[in-house]
Amino acid sequence: MKLNLGCGFNYRKDFVNCDLRQNLKADKHFDLNTFPYPFKENSIDFILISHVLEHLEDPIKVLKECHRILKLNGELQVEVPYFASECAFADIDHKHFFGITTFNTITQKEKNHFRGPFNSLMNFEIINRRLIWRKFFKPLENLINISYKTMRIYQELFCWILPARAIKFNFIKKKLNQK
Repeated sequence: MKLNLGCGFNYRKDFVNCDLRQNLKADKHFDLNTFPYPFKENSIDFILISHVLEHLEDPIKVLKECHRILKLNGELQVEVPYFASECAFADIDHKHFFGITTFNTITQKEKNHFRGPFNSLMNFEIINRRLIWRKFFKPLENLINISYKTMRIYQELFCWILPARAIKFNFIKKKLNQK
């Protein structure tokens, strides 16, 4: 089963589309800030959260809930506005901001980043992260997304000069290592 959480106007065929707003076409209507979600543990193959996480009260709880309902090796795809983008600040309802290192703390594999308390609650492997620009800047997008290192250099030195529009992450749920 594939979920589209916070589908808004982006209703997708072959997905269970979920949204809070009753006036939007969705297969299930519920509040993503209220837990648990109406899905069984380890029952979902793929979750899409596109331009939703920045609106929610507690992204860590949302990610933990996604970890709960995803099957082992299930995929989570998250797309959010990039923190340096005008898009991140244009909506008064945006509560959170995201960069290329934001989700490093939800994996038990990352070695070069602060290991917060969240990686004992969930374990995702980051299989892809990609900065996204408007169409005019696609050649730049391809160059900067060559590697994690080039993305870090961009974020440290150039993100305020030529900001990306969004950032997309793909995660795979891994077994939780209890230590």
